[in-house]
Amino acid sequence: MKRVLAVAVLLCLQAMAGTSHADSRLYGDPTSSSSLVASNRSVSGVSSDVVVRKDRGTSVRHERVTYSRGGSKSFNSLPVGSYSNGCLINGIQANSNAPYYQLYHPQNNRHFGDITLLNFLDRYSRAVHKAGIESVLVGDMSSRYGGPFNKGHASHQIGLDVDIEFSLRRLPKSKLETKGNAVLLVDRGAMTVNSNFNRKYYDMLMIAAHDPEVERIFVNPAIKVAMCDMTKDEREQPYLRKIRPWFGHAEHFHVRLKCPAGAVNCVRQDKPEPRYSIAQEKEEALSWFEPKQEVKPAQVKPADLAARLASAKPKPKQGFPEQCSIYYQSMNVSVPVKKSTRR
Repeated sequence: MKRVLAVAVLLCLQAMAGTSHADSRLYGDPTSSSSLVASNRSVSGVSSDVVVRKDRGTSVRHERVTYSRGGSKSFNSLPVGSYSNGCLINGIQANSNAPYYQLYHPQNNRHFGDITLLNFLDRYSRAVHKAGIESVLVGDMSSRYGGPFNKGHASHQIGLDVDIEFSLRRLPKSKLETKGNAVLLVDRGAMTVNSNFNRKYYDMLMIAAHDPEVERIFVNPAIKVAMCDMTKDEREQPYLRKIRPWFGHAEHFHVRLKCPAGAVNCVRQDKPEPRYSIAQEKEEALSWFEPKQEVKPAQVKPADLAARLASAKPKPKQGFPEQCSIYYQSMNVSVPVKKSTRR
């Protein structure tokens, strides 16, 4: 009798754990899938799909890694600082032989992430595969120790950002190291989506937006406008809100995950200003195409200007987090110097 009661309780707990406010929606909650390795709130969950690079001076080998935060394994990663000023402690390298995603430009060595990001790629790629998309083409994540890239992105520093290329097909390995394999979805001259944009790209974005671990998704403003036009159910507006317009992002979209539970030194991002309808989402996206109004210089007397400059307090420089400095020193690496940046 006790055994039957225990099984009943377990089934009830599993049912409660799989329930989400998004389950009844078109795309559902990807984390409720049984194929999920683990979420960042999980105690454990084992996968053999991860390649872990050991400390400097030792050979690289495959490890069976527990995807957990606070679990028994010693390979728990940790994001420290903000998305644009921080580091990644014990970063995990993404699987180069994953069944439903591929690593684009692996020669750049930018496919490390927090365990939260590894879990996301696993469940997201499986979800889009079920939706009829052959494979996910994974662009830049973070470098091995996080921190700034020597050129490129301003963010991607703490293992919670990933670029996903617009592509619906699995590429042959010979093309993974070459440029020009992502699909351009925007007519830059007309500032609209082009004929390449279709329902499957819409699905790629909305499946990611429905993931509860996703904080933001950056896309070209023209793509956001098209997404609004294709969304007819007002219940989808909160997920459209996660999809943020940003110039560029015509051949890929940028997924940013929330700071995971337990990462006390991860700096959370402010939530975007609230909107309450799909029409408001579209209006905001269209505003990116409005010409900037000419701002005429204010007529200020030289004496007043000098007084303002004298009283102005310089903004404090944002220093590299101390925990990151200690970690870099222990790993005998220096912080890369940024040459140029983009999101």
